[in-house]
Amino acid sequence: MALLALIGTIVVVYVVITGSLSIDDNGSSSSDSTDATEISKSKGDIPKKYTVADGDTLGSIAEDYDISIKRIERLNKGLDPNTLTTGQVIILH
Repeated sequence: MALLALIGTIVVVYVVITGSLSIDDNGSSSSDSTDATEISKSKGDIPKKYTVADGDTLGSIAEDYDISIKRIERLNKGLDPNTLTTGQVIILH
């Protein structure tokens, strides 16, 4: 039992540090492979918040900062990628 608790603790710590485990609508968990490139890029290189500029898309912002669209959507609950507006502030990490 102690070993199982230790493994559970390690998994929780890993998820908190990397943010790369996601729960799908069916309740099953999976590793988010699209976030793997984020681990190699320092968060210091990515601003915490980004102000949307004219012509920006969620895809272009994600590409510019080498992060996944999925991660941006997770950090910005209720964000509609089809209605980004100039001046809107979104969280990148």
